[in-house]
Amino acid sequence: MRAPFSRQRSIRATVVPCRPFPTAAGAYATKHYLRYIIAGQDHVDLCAALEELNSRYGVKVVRVDAGGTLNGQLLHQGLVAELEPSHPSQPGGR
Repeated sequence: MRAPFSRQRSIRATVVPCRPFPTAAGAYATKHYLRYIIAGQDHVDLCAALEELNSRYGVKVVRVDAGGTLNGQLLHQGLVAELEPSHPSQPGGR
């Protein structure tokens, strides 16, 4: 069974680090066919990362399966258009 969001052309995986991004990490990403967007200095600039996903790949919808920290930052920065609540897989998850 495929999720509804996967009907559109999807990107296998995109890693979004910030600078400094170790050369070894870039080599690992390339070796394993992972795309990466460096967004920010010392912390990930979420808005810039989303804009770059759109610019490079035409991405208009992003599904985020994350904990409270990332989800909270996306909400705080006004980058969320829709929420679909789910239960954490582990008790006490953030």
